[in-house]
Amino acid sequence: MYENKEHKKMFKVGKHWAVATIATVAFLGAATVIDQQAVHADTVDTSLVGQTENSQDIDPDTLTDAQKAAIQARDDAQATADEAQASADTAQSAVSAAQTTVNSASAVQQSAQTAYDQAATATSGVTQAQKNADVASAQSAVNAASQALDTAQSQQDQKAADITAAQGDVDSAQAAVDAAQTTDAAQKEADVANAQSAVDTAQENIANAQSTLDNATTTLAQTPATTTTTQTVTDDTVSSIGDGQTLAYAITEGKTTNDGTFGHFKEGQAQGNPTINDNVLPTQISEFSDTDVTGDKNDFDSVLKLQYDESDLDEIWSGDMVGNQLTDSQQKEMNTYLIMVLNHYRESLGLQPITSTNSVYNATQKRGQTLLNEKVTSHDDTITYPIFESAGLSDPAECLSGVYGETGDTMFEMLENGVSALDDLLNGDADSNWGHRQILLSESWNVIDGAFSVVNTAGGWALVFEGVQEIDNSGSALVSTELTGTSTHEETTTVANPAYTKAQQAVSAAKTAVTAAQTQLSTAQTALKNAQNESTDTATLKANLATAKQALATAQSEADGDVTGAQAALSTAQTALTAAQNEVVDTNSQADTAKQALDAANAQLATAQQALATAQSQATTAQTTLTTATASLAMAQQAVDDALATTSGSTETGNQTTNSGTTTETTGQTTSTTGNGGSTTAIGTTNNGGTTTETGTTTPTDGQTTTSSTTTSSVAGHSGDATTGSAESQGATQNQSTVTAGQATKLATATTAATPTTAITTSRTSQQKQAASQLPQTDGQRETDVAVMGILLGMLGLGGLVMNRKRQF
Repeated sequence: MYENKEHKKMFKVGKHWAVATIATVAFLGAATVIDQQAVHADTVDTSLVGQTENSQDIDPDTLTDAQKAAIQARDDAQATADEAQASADTAQSAVSAAQTTVNSASAVQQSAQTAYDQAATATSGVTQAQKNADVASAQSAVNAASQALDTAQSQQDQKAADITAAQGDVDSAQAAVDAAQTTDAAQKEADVANAQSAVDTAQENIANAQSTLDNATTTLAQTPATTTTTQTVTDDTVSSIGDGQTLAYAITEGKTTNDGTFGHFKEGQAQGNPTINDNVLPTQISEFSDTDVTGDKNDFDSVLKLQYDESDLDEIWSGDMVGNQLTDSQQKEMNTYLIMVLNHYRESLGLQPITSTNSVYNATQKRGQTLLNEKVTSHDDTITYPIFESAGLSDPAECLSGVYGETGDTMFEMLENGVSALDDLLNGDADSNWGHRQILLSESWNVIDGAFSVVNTAGGWALVFEGVQEIDNSGSALVSTELTGTSTHEETTTVANPAYTKAQQAVSAAKTAVTAAQTQLSTAQTALKNAQNESTDTATLKANLATAKQALATAQSEADGDVTGAQAALSTAQTALTAAQNEVVDTNSQADTAKQALDAANAQLATAQQALATAQSQATTAQTTLTTATASLAMAQQAVDDALATTSGSTETGNQTTNSGTTTETTGQTTSTTGNGGSTTAIGTTNNGGTTTETGTTTPTDGQTTTSSTTTSSVAGHSGDATTGSAESQGATQNQSTVTAGQATKLATATTAATPTTAITTSRTSQQKQAASQLPQTDGQRETDVAVMGILLGMLGLGGLVMNRKRQF
């Protein structure tokens, strides 16, 4: 019981001190409020939360469980609010620290940016161009110094060479003088004469050797290096043929017939099968006189329609195939065959055979080559005559005829086609008025030398015959026009020409002789020169010696090249060049370093800004938590007030006065009638900003006690009107309190402590409870009113404290 009384006493004493403190704060804050006129709550202030206690003089033992629970809930909410406030303070400190870091990093970044800008300016186009110009100028200076050094070295080397040469001249002149002074003059003259004679002889020998060499060279050029010999070789019987061997094989193997082509036709015609056996070659053409050939013309035209029977063609003929043109061997083979058949025809008519020399044969082949691109062959003396004239021949007679045949035929078939063409020229030439026949039979032109050529022209195969009236007597061999019973061929052997070898030897010997003669002359000229020098007058030799010495002195006095100085100048220029080059490199390096420092500063600033953003986010979260905790505290405090307000009576030891009454609530006004005949009136109003004002007045029947109180409360985030109260009684006891809770939530609760014989019961409507949780904006007029009431309340509170202290003592 004693402990409970001590607790009660301490509770009351603390309550009075708290009231006094609140009153003082209200008094001091009033001046500020008056000066500021209007304040809008933007933050949460919990600096006074937890300092407000229930100021009613209630014995804790009289509290109900619900009241105790409400008080405990309020204390817990107060602890949570304090913890939230500490977290918010910590978060705000972290924000400040992060901001400091950002400021520091920003300063570093700005410094790095300035350094980089300066380095970039140093490497700008104008600055860099000047540095490059300095390097170029230094390089030019190095080049000039290097050239100067080369010049000085050259001067020095030239001087040394000049001295050496001059010294040699002096030595030679001195030796000549010495020799002249010690040699007999007569002997010198004899030596000169002998040396001159030797020179003359050597020059004559060179001339003779050179002439011999020239002749030998000419002979060598005119002598062929090789000689060719040709001989006819009889072939053995062969089982295959090659290029140009068809005719020889046919004769050797009996693949020929003496029947003329016209006879074949007559025989075949009688048998109803006018064909020619394609495995034999006709060796003659059916002979007709001029009169007979004219009468049998129609029959002969039929000869041209003969069909070759190729059903039993021997395989061996394929060994000698025809390409796009006849080979040289095949051309000779064709010429031999056709000349032979033509001569048989001529002989049957009593005519002399014609010859075929190499000159006519070669000229005919050339004429054939001129027809290769012709589609229609024709006679052209402007082509033929020059060819034969170049061979020493003149006035050739020409026959041209088409030849049946194709590339890929055998030479056997081509020979048959050739003899058929010849048959046409001799026995079927009526359309040409027998002009070709007359040439071939020497009737219009005394042909005694002729040749054939078969060529593949643009218009097809063609036969060419060229004949002349004279025989080539230049010694050219005749082309064979006779066939033998054996196969022969010509073999050509090429051997080294002995005359050429002898000419080569002669040239070599002549060259050797010329070389020896030149050596002899050189030796003789040297000896002559020496002899002439020795016979020169001694005085002249002495004069030469003096001149040589003077030249030596002049060479020695020549200016030396300043090699040392030039080397020093070059070294200086090279040092300047290196410095200029290093300056360009250093500038670039500084720019790179500044860029790296700027990048690092930017990264550091970005990191600091990110940390600041994180700290601000955490501070926002802590502030939100604090706001929530403060609102919870306000609600808990409201719950305490509501719980205490439900007390229907109180008992105070020392004043045994009991008051009881009834509270009637009508539109915010409450009237209580006490047992003493007094009445209590409570009037509550709620403004649009969420402020609740309660005014209660108690008037006892004896008129001794008058109590009035005004309570104003506001909730989180906004400032509310102050709570004012006044009480006047016999005991001169006046209690007044004001509680304010920050920008977030401001809770004002005023409890008037009546005299021991007075109990006040205050009831709030549900509308006032709802208004207590709103967040109003204060206006200037209301805050001014509150300030004035705060001053009055402060004065009353201080007076009540003094009176209370007196009562205690």
